[in-house]
Amino acid sequence: MINVLTHLKWLDLIDILLITFVVYQIYILFHETKGFRILIGLFCLAVIYVLIKSWGLFLSTWVFEIFWQALIILIIIVFQPEIRDVLAKFNFLDFFQGNKAISPDSSGIEAICRSVFRMAESKTGAIIVFKQRDDLKDLIRDGIRLDGEISETVLLSIFQKSSFIHDGAVLIDGGKIKMAGGYLPMTERENLPKQYGSRHRASLGLSEKSDAFIVVVSEERGEVSVVQNDTIKKVRDIGTLSNIIKGHFIQERKKKLPILKSFLSKMLIEDWSKKATAFLLVFVFWALMAGQQNYSQDLIVPFEYKKIPANMELVSPPQNAKISIKGIRKLVSSLKAEEIRIELDVSLAQWGRRTYYISQKDINLPAGIQLLYIEPSVLKLDFKTTSTI
Repeated sequence: MINVLTHLKWLDLIDILLITFVVYQIYILFHETKGFRILIGLFCLAVIYVLIKSWGLFLSTWVFEIFWQALIILIIIVFQPEIRDVLAKFNFLDFFQGNKAISPDSSGIEAICRSVFRMAESKTGAIIVFKQRDDLKDLIRDGIRLDGEISETVLLSIFQKSSFIHDGAVLIDGGKIKMAGGYLPMTERENLPKQYGSRHRASLGLSEKSDAFIVVVSEERGEVSVVQNDTIKKVRDIGTLSNIIKGHFIQERKKKLPILKSFLSKMLIEDWSKKATAFLLVFVFWALMAGQQNYSQDLIVPFEYKKIPANMELVSPPQNAKISIKGIRKLVSSLKAEEIRIELDVSLAQWGRRTYYISQKDINLPAGIQLLYIEPSVLKLDFKTTSTI
């Protein structure tokens, strides 16, 4: 294990970081859902597979490899919606284009806040979604398209209990009401407090699949909450809600300028404990698997000329050669250049220049190590007779 770690390359580190990113995103997607239990089971099976392979249990390893081939197809079929959601969340154009979220003006925000707390007083349920960078057209369904100005009267009319669209959500985009009566995807989280009804679950579901900022009014308790990044926060009064909405859009505008800084902060600092745990698990898994991986390495090894005839002298022979070897990583990485030598039998040498072809049989390599190439592979050695007195 130590030999494997001491030969860690920068490409190995990139490999580990990429898989860490995938593992973390899978955790975020399935955390607190029914599918999370399945993932835990798969992880345990993966640990068992690594152990039996490292122990050299041939039959068990073969059975597991057949099992994994069938399981990958099954995972793709069962988790097709979740895989699609993960791919949809990564819009790399946002990294280059910056944040495009447009805040409503101050009057629009104040109208939203007043209408929200008026609905809270009358225990009228409501969901108001503020679009950010992510496209929501595939997440909000069955809504009525609008292009109206934001006003307290319009919002109260949409969410009044006699309205046929009061159960849906209003979408705010570009400072206008773009949709009313839209239905949001429900969260699959299982450990939510019992007081959270369908509106809170729908708002959480949308926040899990996008960067939308959402305001929710509870019909049962008359409470106002804001939802983003899978979290729900209660709001007590109009002034607080107004400051939260304005502060949110100010932060979003700030992110537009230092794009790279914002990207690195989100990748490294946010939720760092879970990311560190994912990195540690992937690193341990890599270290266990790396020992069984095919691995190549270049070494500089010495020539050893054996059985030089007594009446012959070897003139300025090459001292070293470069070899490239291949084998499982734990064997190759444990080899040192001083442990290997090229033994060349020159017992039949005669005066003049002689040509020798070097092959793997001339190198004392351990079993399981394959010679890829040697440089030079052909030696032209000059011999002369020794002077006698």
